[in-house]
Amino acid sequence: MRSVSSYYLALALAVLLAGSAAAQSISIDPNSHMPAFGFPTNRNDKPDSYKRLPYRDLASEIRIEVAATALYDFDTGKVPPSAADYMQQAANLIFEHAAGPVRIECRSDRTPASYAQKLAEKCAGVIAQWLTVEEKLTHTKFTTVGTSVAAPASTNSNDPFARTGPSKNNVTIVFAKK
Repeated sequence: MRSVSSYYLALALAVLLAGSAAAQSISIDPNSHMPAFGFPTNRNDKPDSYKRLPYRDLASEIRIEVAATALYDFDTGKVPPSAADYMQQAANLIFEHAAGPVRIECRSDRTPASYAQKLAEKCAGVIAQWLTVEEKLTHTKFTTVGTSVAAPASTNSNDPFARTGPSKNNVTIVFAKK
């Protein structure tokens, strides 16, 4: 009699584990001496994954100033997928508060200066195009400006491997308020 009840108990435990294993995966720690089961949670979102766009709400205008790498990748010439939150927030600010044309200015500190100028102009154009096409700001007029700035100087001119100052690549979006 005892073996039959332990058989049913083992069968019930196996069914319970198989049912929950079908619902979610079970992970077993191979380095542990004791058998342990870990069930992953269904939450994949991280609390710090959302980035808030830094902007200044002044009396007559709104200024968005961020490092260029947050909105644009100079190596690929595209807006990176990680910039989608920032671009959406910028589009919302423009849609809700812009009273006229929106000025997008990109600065590049690459060398030579003529190359940096072309990169900065392309950066501003790509950001304006993203806001027009992806964020559907079709009724907004954008003016784009690309500016070449001097590269940051190294801290020690005698050391060829000395660290340079912070990058001067940045993007500024400015527009008048309604």
